[in-house]
Amino acid sequence: MMDALPWQPFGDDPLDEVTALSDIAVAEDSAALSEPADASDGFWTGLFDFGSSDASSETPMDDATDIKDEATAQSSSFSRLTGLFGFGGQQDNPDSADAAPREVKALAFGEMTTRCGMRASDLGVKVAESGGFALYDSAPSGTGLRPHYVTGFSDGCPQATLAALILTGDVGTHELVRYSSANRRQAYSETDTAYEGIKSKFCGVTRNKPCGRKLDALARNTLFLSVYERFGGNDTWVEVLLHNGRFVAIDEEDM
Repeated sequence: MMDALPWQPFGDDPLDEVTALSDIAVAEDSAALSEPADASDGFWTGLFDFGSSDASSETPMDDATDIKDEATAQSSSFSRLTGLFGFGGQQDNPDSADAAPREVKALAFGEMTTRCGMRASDLGVKVAESGGFALYDSAPSGTGLRPHYVTGFSDGCPQATLAALILTGDVGTHELVRYSSANRRQAYSETDTAYEGIKSKFCGVTRNKPCGRKLDALARNTLFLSVYERFGGNDTWVEVLLHNGRFVAIDEEDM
């Protein structure tokens, strides 16, 4: 293993084993769990209630309203059965971004698509803001593929993609990982190369050297996005570089 770089403020390199931003632990709030249903609520009784058994078979049901009400009750009970056991009909899925099904079909994972003319209320919930850009999640409580939007571009139009999770990364973290001794021999990706060009021009340093005293200024208009197809267990992901109100580069990364 090569010696730690002279600019690092510590002895042993804490990132010798780190090869990607996704390896750095990110604190996440645990989702609240719903309270279990009380057995006294009569769940099974209501589930299998297909109508009253008090009516005599000798009494004709002449009233059309009674027939309609009984049919509606039976239909409701059947729907609960099919929904419970997973057959018959489409089920609600909070991770499928049902609020914007057409938008889901129009987008694809690993691609950034310009979405001009969208209302701010259609973007979802702002979940991060850094480097002059803001990230919105259309269903922040979900874990499946759904639209995410990024604002802060010079043309005023959001960029959109499908993802299960998007993490933002600042330029300081990128440099710490990219220039660690564990990654010195790792090939440069398109986003790595694009960042080197931006950093060299802005900071006045050569390739494979940290920005230095201008790093904070560069961080104010530069941002990395790590885009994941699944909430966990990703061997590959998409890396995006944004700078100065522009979409700069995108490529696929792996472990």
